[in-house]
Amino acid sequence: MVQFVLKFIFAAIIGSCIGSVIAHAQAVSTGISVEVTGAEDVRNVILIPGLSSPGDVWDSTVDDLNNRYRFHVVSLPGFAGQDPVETEEPFIEAVAEGIVNYIQSNNIEDPVLAGHSLGGFLSLYIGVEYPDLPSKIISVDGVPFLPAMTNQYMTEESAKPMAENAKNRYLTLSDDQLLAQQRQVIATMVTDSAKQQLAVDWSMKSDRETVAEAIHYLYSTDLRDELSQINVPVLVFGAWKAYENFGVTKQMSHDMYTRQFREADRVTIKISDTGRHFLMWDDPGLITSEIDKFISN
Repeated sequence: MVQFVLKFIFAAIIGSCIGSVIAHAQAVSTGISVEVTGAEDVRNVILIPGLSSPGDVWDSTVDDLNNRYRFHVVSLPGFAGQDPVETEEPFIEAVAEGIVNYIQSNNIEDPVLAGHSLGGFLSLYIGVEYPDLPSKIISVDGVPFLPAMTNQYMTEESAKPMAENAKNRYLTLSDDQLLAQQRQVIATMVTDSAKQQLAVDWSMKSDRETVAEAIHYLYSTDLRDELSQINVPVLVFGAWKAYENFGVTKQMSHDMYTRQFREADRVTIKISDTGRHFLMWDDPGLITSEIDKFISN
């Protein structure tokens, strides 16, 4: 079971009118692009996609809540056809800084940070490094230390070989090998076949070097103890359904997420009954209702 879960997690990371787009901005230094949509004079929500996904991955959430919030939908460089950028610092740290600069330069007060997968990690990272910036944080199937999902005793040091292997494997796969792998893996991450193909297409359009560096960072950076620096409420969504045939229960999944977020002072964990990794697609009712409740409260 642990071997399957590890394989799945590795795959997951390889992994002024209401309702209309009213602005488009780009942070040139980090290649971040942002589309702004939704209502005026309401709470601002920054939506961050996961690995190899564009901001479009949040479309269903935006459509459902567009009349209640002002969404800033981020797309990251190197993912899903976005031009890659070179950065002096690690990619994830650079794009986190770009998101922070976007928020500050646009005078966005008390934003809610919401991210899927890698985007969830980014939201947590920003919450740790800039604890006075967000008002709330939402992580959709994103955790502070990926290797610890299979072994809670993993450390940054013990995970280094895993990080190197994951990065090198991703870079050395041929295009045909990567395509075959992504088709197999994403089938375990999304239920709908059309959405599966869309996620595969995004993955194949992503820049290899950018994705590989992000994979390495996720495997080698442990934020668990640093979550104590976050002083705002955190909402975490988890998925378990894809593991069901391998003996994983919903309670086991809840326990894994609880261990990951044990240092967060104010955390709420919601485990989907039916959804897989792309919960915005697989369980949109849970995502929109709980996000709306969390923000409005």
